[in-house]
Amino acid sequence: MHVVIGASGQVGRQIVAALSAQGAQVRAIVRDATAIAGLPRVQIAAGDAGDVAFLARAMEGATSLFTLTPPNLAAASHSVAVDRFGSAVLAAIAAAGVRKVVNLS
Repeated sequence: MHVVIGASGQVGRQIVAALSAQGAQVRAIVRDATAIAGLPRVQIAAGDAGDVAFLARAMEGATSLFTLTPPNLAAASHSVAVDRFGSAVLAAIAAAGVRKVVNLS
C-alpha cells in the first residue's frame, strides 16, 4: 500500500493516478473526500494532515509514503503550520512503521 499526502493537489494527484494506473494499491490523504474520486484501487482518507492520530490510522499497512508540505494559506503563520504538519507526519510515520518515505518540499 502506497500512501500519498496531498493527493488532491497538482503533484499528488499525478502520483496517485500513476500508481493506480500501474495497478498499485493507493491510499490518498486529502482534506476533502470529494476532491479526488473515481480512480480504481484508491482508498480515500479525508481529514486533518496535522492530526497525528488521523495520519497514523491512514498510514496503517503502508509500505511507502509520499508527502509534500501543503500550502496553508489560512494559517496566520505559514512556518507554524509547516512545523505542525511536519511534526504530525513524522510522529505518524513512526507510529505506523512506514519504512519508505519520499518528501517533496
